[in-house]
Amino acid sequence: MLNTAKALPRNPAAQIAVGEVTAFLEKPSPLNEVIFCVFDDDTHAIYEALLP
Repeated sequence: MLNTAKALPRNPAAQIAVGEVTAFLEKPSPLNEVIFCVFDDDTHAIYEALLP
């Protein structure tokens, strides 16, 4: 989820992204890993706090 317009704050955007990916990975899928690529340390910290 690229949020260059900054219309959605980082924390809610990260919560949505992590929630959707977690729900997707709980179902049978050929994927077993997803990499979140973030642009700065603050966003990285948000994702680290949300991920298991």
